[in-house]
Amino acid sequence: EIEVLRRAFETQQQTLACWNIKGVESLRQLPKGKSITSPRFALAGISGFCLVFKPNSDTPTQEPCSDVFLQCSQTVRATYTLSVCGKTLRCSDVMLGQVGRGGEFPVPSASNTKDDTVQVEVELHQVSRVVNV
Repeated sequence: EIEVLRRAFETQQQTLACWNIKGVESLRQLPKGKSITSPRFALAGISGFCLVFKPNSDTPTQEPCSDVFLQCSQTVRATYTLSVCGKTLRCSDVMLGQVGRGGEFPVPSASNTKDDTVQVEVELHQVSRVVNV
């Protein structure tokens, strides 16, 4: 399913990417801090984006959480929203590159996912390439 979605990202006007990850229980069993990475995709005519998902964050928090980050193989400045497990987070005017930016989300469970699938979404609101960093 990811490959089909990936082909849809090749248009320059695409600003929304959706990554469906099957197997909620398998994700919950991953060691703390272990991440999985989506295939690379293009948004708004810029290639090299990917999503990094840590179902069991190693970030010290009061409640268990997961982490999601947006990365790009090119250096870009972007404003975007990430949505996972019923929570949406807006990231404004963020410099992206090999080091991603994102935030904390609920741990995937049967109550915040559908059909044993975690849906990770990113929507770009503004993006521009950065030169001479």
